[in-house]
Amino acid sequence: MSPLAALAMTLQPVAAVSAPKVLRPPARATRCELGGWTAPLVNKPIPVRAAPRADARVLGTLPTATPPATSPDDIYPVGFSIIGARDGWLKISDASDAMNEAHARPVFGGVGWIEGGTARLGIQSGRGYARPDIHSKKLLDLEGGWLADRGWIVGLAGCSGKWVLVDYRLHSPKGTLERLPMKPYRAWFRGACAASETTCDMPSVDR
Repeated sequence: MSPLAALAMTLQPVAAVSAPKVLRPPARATRCELGGWTAPLVNKPIPVRAAPRADARVLGTLPTATPPATSPDDIYPVGFSIIGARDGWLKISDASDAMNEAHARPVFGGVGWIEGGTARLGIQSGRGYARPDIHSKKLLDLEGGWLADRGWIVGLAGCSGKWVLVDYRLHSPKGTLERLPMKPYRAWFRGACAASETTCDMPSVDR
């Protein structure tokens, strides 16, 4: 899959979305063991802040996937580790633009916070839960399919360990981009994949 095609699968506005009140992010700061990449916000660098607040000091920025005029297929997101979360913000580290061979872009590679709506990752699971616990209420079951194939991510609302709280929409059963229904969902998922261009080689978490 080309970088452009991969980004097209996750291309959604980063505006805040509503979600069931019962699935609020954890009230306290959490530690996470995930990886992700920047959402495709054309011509809008993502600020990395010193604290999980919109008014916190900006430490640096992450470039977003802007097509170079000479090579529209050469579009790469910036990857990073997700090491924590709080109040809809993600604590990241080790951001890298290593996949981009076209031209150097300034990347803040230290530790800081970004809004969850500006991050993406792949979900190789079709089961979403009410809490980061497989014994909690199951909110989604794609019966063998993956969210990565049957839907797209609007934003990441939180995380805990290897679990991630995802705002998402679904494709139609036929695989088209029709939205059924026209509202976002939110659920906790396992099976997160940090590879933006392909799938991850991992055991199924749905077995």
